[in-house]
Amino acid sequence: MKKLVLALAAVLAFGVFGAELLAQEVLKVKSNGVIEKAPGSFDSYIGKGQYVLVDFWASWCGPCMQESPNVVNVHKNYKDKGLVVLGVLVNDELENSKTAMRKLGMEYDQVIDPENVQVKKFGITGIPHLILFGPDGKVVARGMRGPGIEAAVRQALGLETAQ
Repeated sequence: MKKLVLALAAVLAFGVFGAELLAQEVLKVKSNGVIEKAPGSFDSYIGKGQYVLVDFWASWCGPCMQESPNVVNVHKNYKDKGLVVLGVLVNDELENSKTAMRKLGMEYDQVIDPENVQVKKFGITGIPHLILFGPDGKVVARGMRGPGIEAAVRQALGLETAQ
């Protein structure tokens, strides 16, 4: 019985990412499809003087895969206008996440959070879930979908609203 409890505790602690990922890590996604680990964490992006759109997602989540092109387009259209886009992988297999990032053209950083620290911190009960943070780290908008993502970003950046 003790071995079963210890095994279950290990599974819960390591999540589906495996033992090598015990803390938050960042994946840098390059335009050529190369994905590398990099220093940093979720907190190294938020409240650092820029608007940050955070997408909590997983490759196994159908609605996430449907929403991802909207997030990718917002990234492409506003990355040079003061917006940072950051993905947070939620309960996903790392290789599946990487495959989805390449396939969907997610050329923005991704946080691996095997213990779901950020999911718990922000009370997220379902994905996809998007949160737009202001330069001061405060939540500007959350729960946007479809055209609402771009509208929230445009409003936050002080651009005319999308038509």
